Amino acid sequence: MSRLALTRFPALPASVSELIRLAPEDPSYYERVLELCRSDPGLASELIRLAHSVAMATREHVETVHQALLLVGPRPAVNHLIGGALVRVFVPHAPVVKRMWERNVQIANAASHLATDVVSGALDPQVAHGAALLHNLGQLAMACVDQNAMITIIEESAGDSKRQLELEYAHYGEDHTECGARLAAAWAFPHVFQFVIKRHHDDHISGPAHVAPYGRLIALAEALVDFREDDRPSGDAVVRRANDAGLPVRLEDIELLHLRLERGCRADVRRLGLSPVA
Repeated sequence: MSRLALTRFPALPASVSELIRLAPEDPSYYERVLELCRSDPGLASELIRLAHSVAMATREHVETVHQALLLVGPRPAVNHLIGGALVRVFVPHAPVVKRMWERNVQIANAASHLATDVVSGALDPQVAHGAALLHNLGQLAMACVDQNAMITIIEESAGDSKRQLELEYAHYGEDHTECGARLAAAWAFPHVFQFVIKRHHDDHISGPAHVAPYGRLIALAEALVDFREDDRPSGDAVVRRANDAGLPVRLEDIELLHLRLERGCRADVRRLGLSPVA
């Protein structure tokens, strides 16, 4: 079977593509984010909506895009706007797609938390969050093309990632890491995002020093999200990924960390407009 044609996937809005390509280290980053949000009514309204949810805790008054961006911060705002745009591109009507999005949000929160508290200063938490939110892009795209096939693949693979990739290849002509990497390249995603999308299922993630640590961190975040208290292999997977990332995560610490990350996911799920699936 031949690979899926990129023309079968929805287009990413031009303003969102530009947001993704912005370099956070650029001195004009804030101004460029502000300019793009002001020029796109959809981005502007979504940013103000996000700021209102943040302002409820601070009791600050938000009326303009500039006020909203100041309150939220440019990098968290960009990650949220990208996630929201992709939710609208890959519309989560079906429960299986909603679950994919919820899982991506959990993994993004886990990656951000690990970058902030476990490897503090070594990796950028906002880059980790953005890359994790997009790491399963190919799976979302495949579900958009043939939802029933993806449901069957997820059920038949039963959590075995290698089996899932094999089943995807048999049906779609490629697995979701390959599909996602092609789509990310076509949409000109930053190199670190493309790397994570392509390599997050590798047994041992190696590569350039400026991107490979993010791949290892997100693989660990994914293992943490999939951890189950009564399932020893899932705990072993966390420890293995932690060792691969050079992080001192002990088996006895995993349950507490997993619960903490689950709580942190709920607010982001609501902000993206996703209703939790039972």
